[in-house]
Amino acid sequence: VSQNGYLSFQSVRYSTPDSNIPNDIIAPLWTDIRNDTGGHIYYIKYTSRGVLNNITSYIRQLPSASNFSASWALMVQWLGVNLENDAGNVSFSVYLVSDDQDTSYIVMMYSLMPSLIQPWLAGYKSKNSNHFLSLEKSTNLSSSSNTGTRGYWVFRVDKKPEGKYAIEMCESSSGSLSLSRCQLFEAEYSADMLHLNDPMCKGKIEGDRVVFNFDNDNNICGTTLRTNETHLIYENAVQHYSSGDVGVISRHQWLSVNFSCVYPLIKSISMPMVIQAVHGVVSRELSTKGSYTIRMMPYPNASYIEPYSGNVTLEQNQQIFVAVDVEGVDDRQIALVIDSCWGTPVNNTNSSLFWPLVSEECPNPQDGTVKVLQNGISTSSRFSFRMFTFTGQSENIYLHCKVHLCLHKTNEGSCAHVTSVIVSANGRKVLSDGVSRTNPQYCIQCSSCADSPISLQINLSDGDLETVQLQHPFYYSGKRNTQLYVSQNGYLSFQPVLASTPDSNIPNDIIAPLWTDIKNNTGGDITCTQSTSRALLNILTTKIQQLPSGSNFSASWVLVVTWRNMHFENDAGVVNFEVTLVSDDQDTSFILMRYSTIPSLTQPWLAGYKTKNSNQFLSLEDSSELSSSSNTGTLASWGFRVETESQESCGNEYCTKDEVCVKRSGIDGCACSESNTRPRPDTFDAIEMCESSSGSLSLSRCQLFEAEYSADMLHLNDPMCKGKIQGDRVVFDFDNDNNICGTTLRTNETHLIYENAVQHHSSGDVGVISRQKWLSVNFSCAYPLVQSISMPMVIEAVHGVVSRELSTKGSYTIRMMPYPNSSYIEPYSGSVTLEQNQQIFVAVDVEGVDGRQIALVIDSCWGTPDNDTNSSLFWPLVSEECPNPQDGTVEVLQNGISTSSHFSFRMFTFTGQSESIYLHCKVHLCLLQESGGSCAHLESIVAMDLTLNTLSI
Repeated sequence: VSQNGYLSFQSVRYSTPDSNIPNDIIAPLWTDIRNDTGGHIYYIKYTSRGVLNNITSYIRQLPSASNFSASWALMVQWLGVNLENDAGNVSFSVYLVSDDQDTSYIVMMYSLMPSLIQPWLAGYKSKNSNHFLSLEKSTNLSSSSNTGTRGYWVFRVDKKPEGKYAIEMCESSSGSLSLSRCQLFEAEYSADMLHLNDPMCKGKIEGDRVVFNFDNDNNICGTTLRTNETHLIYENAVQHYSSGDVGVISRHQWLSVNFSCVYPLIKSISMPMVIQAVHGVVSRELSTKGSYTIRMMPYPNASYIEPYSGNVTLEQNQQIFVAVDVEGVDDRQIALVIDSCWGTPVNNTNSSLFWPLVSEECPNPQDGTVKVLQNGISTSSRFSFRMFTFTGQSENIYLHCKVHLCLHKTNEGSCAHVTSVIVSANGRKVLSDGVSRTNPQYCIQCSSCADSPISLQINLSDGDLETVQLQHPFYYSGKRNTQLYVSQNGYLSFQPVLASTPDSNIPNDIIAPLWTDIKNNTGGDITCTQSTSRALLNILTTKIQQLPSGSNFSASWVLVVTWRNMHFENDAGVVNFEVTLVSDDQDTSFILMRYSTIPSLTQPWLAGYKTKNSNQFLSLEDSSELSSSSNTGTLASWGFRVETESQESCGNEYCTKDEVCVKRSGIDGCACSESNTRPRPDTFDAIEMCESSSGSLSLSRCQLFEAEYSADMLHLNDPMCKGKIQGDRVVFDFDNDNNICGTTLRTNETHLIYENAVQHHSSGDVGVISRQKWLSVNFSCAYPLVQSISMPMVIEAVHGVVSRELSTKGSYTIRMMPYPNSSYIEPYSGSVTLEQNQQIFVAVDVEGVDGRQIALVIDSCWGTPDNDTNSSLFWPLVSEECPNPQDGTVEVLQNGISTSSHFSFRMFTFTGQSESIYLHCKVHLCLLQESGGSCAHLESIVAMDLTLNTLSI
């Protein structure tokens, strides 16, 4: 085992990877790794059946491994190791796996990999052959795969693989086809002449295969997407041009091996809806072509943030909100449509006794409590109704829905007749990409629905603007506006402004989520929607109330403009972003900007907003920060209050309505106005936000100025991490990626704590907080280490969820879920009956923490006959992190090495009690880089720690 990310069967010492060395090498990530900055390397030998079953499931994703059954495995893991020349740390592992017939596989797994500059190799080689992966970037190790599961790579290594001529794999909107290189050669096809529909998309040699990949991002490769009456179909072909007849497959000059990824359009899903609120899940696969998952989940309110979980009792006439989501499809192209939903008193979709809730995509007109809140516009559709029971029947209600998928860009009747959408139809138009479409894309059937949004699909030529009449006046910088102009180039204006190149000095009011030069001949959509729907306004109100200036806000009108799949003029890639204008009845106005992943742009760009007299564009070094940071506490989301006019410039600043420009000690700056209430003057009205391993602290700019602290001199523990001016606040951010900023992570007996401080250096005494030359405002994000979680375990298999928040400092969520087998792929859902002595597999996961630093440890788990963690009658399953020695069916499969821990046992009942079993666990979190005994004692696993300094065992 080498520190530098490889295994060998002879003594091989290399820090720089070399594909030409004459040795057998297995290299999950062969690169130069530091030996003096922490991290762990360890190996574990497995013969436990539960673990081997899990590994077998990954290997069987290969077509040639369908009958493989692992009997032994060795796992070597590099955890949190630092690179010699690149920033950050990495975690990855490799499994060596064999069966009783001496068949051997290697499995390589990766957490999120950075883009490496220093030399690296990944894959394997033998003395006479080279099987290193042909990947353009190291990030592809975690973002792609040869198994269908991202970040997982599997190879057979005992002998030459017995490959089929063609092997096809599909996942979401991506796919691959690999062909046997030797068979192509024997048929006189040159591998370097093969390509997909796009001649630029050549095949890559991987071992004895020629592999062709496409996706829906930067590697479309001529793929077409179409629908028929039953399926969505991605299609492509491997093609070859030759100078003459070339053999079996083609007697002409062209070879075409067509392949497709096929996804069924229509599915049905059921969800039990009584006492226990549960996941309803359906996942189907059509041949080996493509699969997706549909989930149905109940929520207590229209925010759709935290679903029902655990024991839930719903009162008669209580309103309930339901979301139906599809996962595993490309949400830029595909939407989910609810066709119909109905309730039954028994868990039978074809029950003769039923009550319709949604019919033909519209609420049942006989039930005035049903509302279709969102349908056919994204991968999530939503509706609500008030609870009921069937007269003379039990109090159980089971909910069922029939859904289908549709393409965003077609109007062939497959998308939803959205009940809450009124469309201003203005005929058939031809977009700049040459595709003829009806505008807009949705039609209407339920014209009686209230609170109806107006939707408009915008079609622009280069330099054009679209005029939008506002249903509700929008106050911006002290002016009342009743119309605005939408530009293809990523901005809105209240006067006609034509500019492809962003200019912060133009004398106009501009709202610019991403003002840059965008192509007009490569497809993409711009849509504009206005709404007064109460459900949507409630969601936006919740978001805005998270802003310091929005605590009492209640939205009454919204306009959303979305730029979808837009291409840059000079940069590669596509982007999706949107801006939301929101007003209340008091003419208070906010703008919200939201982004999908934004690349680093080289062409000019601006984001933010400006008025005629002031500039509020964001001061970001790189465009990627639009999606990787925030001022709201939610990544990629930005919010600003804009109804009042900013004052004239004040020195190098612009003061807000709660500030006034004054001169102090000869310096112009923004002091606090009389309207500023100063709720926490001792901490400069500090507002702290925490999420996972990131945090932010914002301070009142005017209070800092009055205390003679210069905002541009403030910084975090790392002096390079300065504050950013956002309105009347100075905001400091840190995260655990490229913006650590001197943050420290420590534990005490009860909590994990991220700590930092805002500091200031001055030439003299500066006020209340410090009379020395330094100001230090310390802040921290604290997460409790120990939690307990319970999960009902009878008839309905359900989520057990606990979420705790320590003050406003930090929160995370722990989920416990039962599974039918050790693959831990598809959990139990719906109505499930578990037999006595049937084996069940349980996963306990923590979400909202940094998986590179923090692991979850199961301390103890026990079962009770009732839902009381302190029941006097209980049966221990796990005690002190180990299986109960009195119960030989319990296995601890994984514990304390990641954010997910697993165990299994065989089902039982309590003698003389009901057949119900309730499962409870006590868990704690630990730091992966600490060796102070706080992480799990891994039972039945041979584990040895490799010390990085000397690599001695």
